[in-house]
Amino acid sequence: MVGHGGRRLLVRRQLAAEPGVQAQPHVPIRRVPNLALLNQHVDPPTPSGGGSSSQLPGVDVFINTVDPVDGPVLCTMNSVLSILATDYPVDRHATYFSDDGGSLVHYEALLETARFAALWTQFCRKHRVEPRAPESYFAAKADAPYAGDAPGEFVGDRRRVRQEYEEFKARVILNHPGDEPQLGTPASSSSPLNFSAVDVRLPMLVYNAREKCPGYDHQKKAGAMNVQLRVSALLSNAPFIINCDCDHYINNSGAFRAALCFMLDRRHGDDTAFVQFPQRFDDVNPTDRYCNHNRVFFDATSLGLNGIQGPSYVGTGCMFRRVALYGADPPRWLPDGASKLLDNPHRQLGNSMPFINSVTLAAHQERPLTPPASLDDERLVADVKESGS
Repeated sequence: MVGHGGRRLLVRRQLAAEPGVQAQPHVPIRRVPNLALLNQHVDPPTPSGGGSSSQLPGVDVFINTVDPVDGPVLCTMNSVLSILATDYPVDRHATYFSDDGGSLVHYEALLETARFAALWTQFCRKHRVEPRAPESYFAAKADAPYAGDAPGEFVGDRRRVRQEYEEFKARVILNHPGDEPQLGTPASSSSPLNFSAVDVRLPMLVYNAREKCPGYDHQKKAGAMNVQLRVSALLSNAPFIINCDCDHYINNSGAFRAALCFMLDRRHGDDTAFVQFPQRFDDVNPTDRYCNHNRVFFDATSLGLNGIQGPSYVGTGCMFRRVALYGADPPRWLPDGASKLLDNPHRQLGNSMPFINSVTLAAHQERPLTPPASLDDERLVADVKESGS
């Protein structure tokens, strides 16, 4: 993952701790995900003509923003596009966009972004381009080897998508994808891009702006993420959560899978609370004269902490195990056969029964990302309001 002007997030892992500062640099460990092994076990190739065979767990992605001036809208929407286009089954990840300023600018921009995403994600899947934030992709030098399946169509498709990106208009509230791939249409006079062999579905995208009361401490970003946690529990309830600041984007479409290599590890995966991605920055002087990359922390201190138990959470670019955010103990601390659910969920999580019931499902990681009930259902609307309050 990357940030604009900004930061890039790669991969680091494990539980956070507070070891002595002097010990941090002495046992550095650099861990590398084995994506091939992950794909072999939980995401084998789809049989010809069959449905999805992926067993990858659901992932909910949280994006947080407040001010469209301090966090430029174009930068924020590029973050959304890079997440929607990531290399992960579209029916197994959802994005929750938290606009803590309740800005109409953000809402309308998100509608436009969702419309453009219908074109951008197909282009990324067809030609396997990197990175998948269009602003960074079109600004980068085109010197990487082609990785897609239609080299003869790449130049024309890229030119057309770039033109569409410059115009960038739209509509939308995304419909939740089903289980079966939906192929696009072949090239025609009205649609010059050929996406007949590309899955055109998009992940679920949810806009969220919480109600605020004057004089009440809403806990800023932490409060916004608490609302996202409760709302996502009712709509998708994925067992893993990624949070990302609005000025970041995913620079590697396989980042979700990389983090899951550690979450699903047979030896220590169940005891891993979160996987922290280090940050990298765009548009930095080649000599990094002013240390904008913060290499001492990310390339030295964090590796040292990794050798002890794990790095600290830096506030963004992190994959969490959902039940860890609920306060559940890791399996290694529990007696054999004991449940990792909370003893008194009402005291710790409030009185919303739909939310409390979702905790059980998340703890056992049994619920796939299924289409939510219609938002016209008054009961569901009431449950969402209650959970987010």
